[in-house]
Amino acid sequence: MLVRATRLDVQGGAVLLVLVQDITEQRLAVRLLEESERRLAKIVEASPEAITIREGRGRRLRIEVNPASERLSGYTREEMIGRSSLKLFWLDAGERGRFVTGPAARRDDPTDGRSSFGAKDGQLRKRPRLGGL
Repeated sequence: MLVRATRLDVQGGAVLLVLVQDITEQRLAVRLLEESERRLAKIVEASPEAITIREGRGRRLRIEVNPASERLSGYTREEMIGRSSLKLFWLDAGERGRFVTGPAARRDDPTDGRSSFGAKDGQLRKRPRLGGL
């Protein structure tokens, strides 16, 4: 229960307004969401696949970079967070454009999400064919 009290002046006299709200369902929803986020974080962290997650419309990595992504790219998580994925990985902006507007982006064929990217050491790495999604 959440209890809030406010003193009000009504027609020259003081009145105490007390609001009582049952927040049991709200607390349960928050707890379930937190548990779900912890499970997702464990999955991302343990995945052998390189995973970088960005938020919003910008191209800056802000949310998550897993260890497999660090190993594949040669960048540390700290080096990737806040930087443009275009500047970090894509050697060819045209290829990036084709990748993000192609079948993988439209979700009609997630297995067709192949491309190449540049690693920290300057070498070109081939993105593996995505499978089983």
